[in-house]
This record gives sequence, structure tokens and C-alpha cells, in this order.
Amino acid sequence: MCAATEDFGDEDSLSQWLSERGIDTLQYGSAEGSKTIGNLLQEVRQGESCLVTTEEGTPLRRVAIVSVNITNDNGESLVEAKQILPGGRVRERNLLLSEKMLPDEDPFDAAIRGIREELGSILPENPEIAILKNTYSTSMEQHASTSYPGLCTEYICHKVDAHVDDLPQHENFTTEEMRPDGVLLSSWEWRVYF
Repeated sequence: MCAATEDFGDEDSLSQWLSERGIDTLQYGSAEGSKTIGNLLQEVRQGESCLVTTEEGTPLRRVAIVSVNITNDNGESLVEAKQILPGGRVRERNLLLSEKMLPDEDPFDAAIRGIREELGSILPENPEIAILKNTYSTSMEQHASTSYPGLCTEYICHKVDAHVDDLPQHENFTTEEMRPDGVLLSSWEWRVYF
């Protein structure tokens, strides 16, 4: 069961909850590739993740994500190479377009939402997006989070292929995404991706 959002009235109460369960949050936001405790609080409040306590008493972050394999006419996949966070820190990604799913959200709807949110700055208002539902697969994995050092994360991974017209088909590009703390820049590259 997930810890209720009201258990975390602010960043301090979330940090305390994690600390009481053996997680040191001092590196959050300063370690390479990490996010802040405020980012974690926001994703829990928005339902993008939840925090549970395992039978052993350790905290576990649960996240459902959708990864979208967008291909061009050369068969190359669109990969988010890196992000430049609002504070200027660089986060290496080297991942397909990925989006955290909202509670009870369909993976195909989440894929479309993710495409619009992450690539929206270079797409027209109503882009042509084709989700290839017959390519859908799902898996589960658990490992340490690079975003939140020390916090083990269970990922429910949904994957689907898509075609998005109106994207630059052969050149790399950068997108801008407005966040509460500023502008997130993402560098995208076309690669052979397996």
C-alpha cells in the first residue's frame, strides 16, 4: 500500500519519513543525475509514483512508465541523449522517450501525453501521432534509482512503438519543456537502438 500524500505535508516530512527508514536524502539534487526531494514530493502528490514500505521495513518507490520507440523512415529510434535541468545541471539519459504514468492511465494515452509534453515545443498544435498498439509489451524491474540515490525503485515498464509526423526526420534537435522550477532542455538524437 502506498503512503498517503498527506503523510508528506512538505519536503521536511518526506525527508524525515525516508531518513527514519534508512535513506539519506542529502545527495538529492546535488549528486550527478539526481533530482531534489521537492521533485520526489511533487511526483508523489501528482500520482506519478508512490512510496511503500517493504516487509523488511525499507522504503520502495513504485513507478509505472511508458517508453515510446519513435522511429524515422530510416528505422532509427529517437533517443533523449541528455537533459539540461533548470538549474543548469546536465543529466545523461540515453533513453527512448519515457513518461511516468498517472493513476489509472492507459499506456497508449500516457504515450500520447508524453509525446506532446516532451516534444511539444517543436511539434505543431495537433501533431500526427500514430501509436502502434500491436507492438505493446510490459515488464517489471527493480533497481536503485539514479534520480533518488539510495531509494530502490520498482518500475512497471510499458513499451510501445509510435510514428510522429512533423518531427525532424534526420537531424538531431533540442526541445524545451516548462517546469515549475524553470525550463528543461532535452537533446534528442536519431540512433539505431535495440
